[in-house]
Amino acid sequence: MATPPTLAAAPAAPSAAAADLIPDADDYDAQLDVVRSLKSAGASPARVKSAAMKLAQLKRATWVPSGTASRRKKRRAAIEAAKEGLDPREVERMEAARDAAAVAEYPAMDPPPMDADGFVVSFPPPRVSFSSSSSTTTTTAREDDTAAREDDAAALAFFRRYGFVVYRDVLTREECAATRAEIWDYLERVQFPPAPGASRALSRHDVTTWDLMDNRDTYGLAPEPSVFTRQCVRNRQNPRVIACLAKVLTREDDSVCGHHDGDPSPTAAHRHGGDAAPLREEALREVIVSQDRWCVYRPTVNVRTRRDAIDGTDGGDGTAGDTAGDTAGASLTDDAFCLLDKPQWRTRPNVHLDLHPWNFAAPADVLPTEHLTFDELRDFSRETNAVSSATGPHCQGVVALMDNRTEDGGTVLVPGFHAVFDRWRDALGDPTRYADAHEDWDKNRLVWRGAGAGSFKFGSNDGVHRLKVRVPMREGSFLIWDQRVAHGSAPNASDRPRMAQFVKGFMRRGAGAARLARRGARIKVELARAGTSEEVSALGWRVFGLDAVGTAE
Repeated sequence: MATPPTLAAAPAAPSAAAADLIPDADDYDAQLDVVRSLKSAGASPARVKSAAMKLAQLKRATWVPSGTASRRKKRRAAIEAAKEGLDPREVERMEAARDAAAVAEYPAMDPPPMDADGFVVSFPPPRVSFSSSSSTTTTTAREDDTAAREDDAAALAFFRRYGFVVYRDVLTREECAATRAEIWDYLERVQFPPAPGASRALSRHDVTTWDLMDNRDTYGLAPEPSVFTRQCVRNRQNPRVIACLAKVLTREDDSVCGHHDGDPSPTAAHRHGGDAAPLREEALREVIVSQDRWCVYRPTVNVRTRRDAIDGTDGGDGTAGDTAGDTAGASLTDDAFCLLDKPQWRTRPNVHLDLHPWNFAAPADVLPTEHLTFDELRDFSRETNAVSSATGPHCQGVVALMDNRTEDGGTVLVPGFHAVFDRWRDALGDPTRYADAHEDWDKNRLVWRGAGAGSFKFGSNDGVHRLKVRVPMREGSFLIWDQRVAHGSAPNASDRPRMAQFVKGFMRRGAGAARLARRGARIKVELARAGTSEEVSALGWRVFGLDAVGTAE
């Protein structure tokens, strides 16, 4: 039998003393490799500890702020800066200097007037002159024509100065109640249906079940970008809603050029001759209305809470961890419940622009907006984010479905930002510098959404936050703002919820026939799927763009 070959002896592992001689490195990545090598080579515990301390020291040198969405990404950028010999704190200062020129263009602080009840001053819906009648009528049946003319003019003067306006009594209490009920139906049956075997289910009538409604990170928005339920459809085609949009969109306006006269009085408004005149019925038919969604903010103060959820005992649904929070200040209401603050339900404060600042100045034929297919509902959002001044004016809006006081959370706006928008954008410089910080909440950043669309997010440390104001308004009121106005939301800090529906509008001339046809065809499909096709009125048929279907080549 042949003798098997003799195997060479395995090389001896380096001794701990030899491994201890592996030198430290001067940057984070290399030192991380040193620590790994020491451990694999069997270095002494003391040497591994020493290397780990060096690694920690290098990590601290690449300091980054906490509380952002991308700390790992930021740390990596700081490490790269350190490799280039830059102090990461100096990098932060350089970035602040980058924004300084744009910040210098911010408007002066100019808070809007409030009424005696703590709501922003509001105006009646505009008057509309219908061709079928020889007399001028109004969406609110006002009979004092002089006062009505002054209201219409003052509303647009307010809009020119602040960049937004609130029209009151646009939806009736009954219409608001029907919309709220419709939203709750969706939340209870579709978005957060009862889990199999659960002892609790979401109920609009029982706030102790609202921990099951986990939509904080999406700002309480409906999960689909467009909603086609019955009352939401009715609200979008409501003549008062369309009249408000038409009045703002057809105004005689010098603010498009980037300035305003700063005087919101009716006298000043009369310099714009069309402001006081009633809308013609044809003007309503030239509006195209958005297909948007709604939002719900949960209350966060003195929320009725099941005591077993606080104690971590069996709640029957496995969600006790979400409801458990800071029990300080909890007051007993009965044996089973107490009142508890829910800071974990608060949405993140933010300020942004729903447009691409640089593309907004581009000619209409440069942007690929006209090529949106509407094969997916997200294209309705891209349509909003891809606006251009050449296809304007553009405005956004939100209808309050219940009284929305300052502390209830909701829309914030930066008054006058529309008047400085062009100068601010020019001062920003190269857009690529902002695209690089896409996920960093502390920094100003550009979010690219495709098809020429984008949005600009103001960093949490930006000076724009000192200029933002909450816009509290009554149930049924319609807040409309120029899309160039920086806006966002504040979290709920009260014991009342917030419920609202978003509605945007633009002029029909701002979209090509082919785009309107594709858009209308998708809306028809969604209406049929939701069973709400029969709800569309003659005005809705026009402002939804359904009349464009089949007309484009």
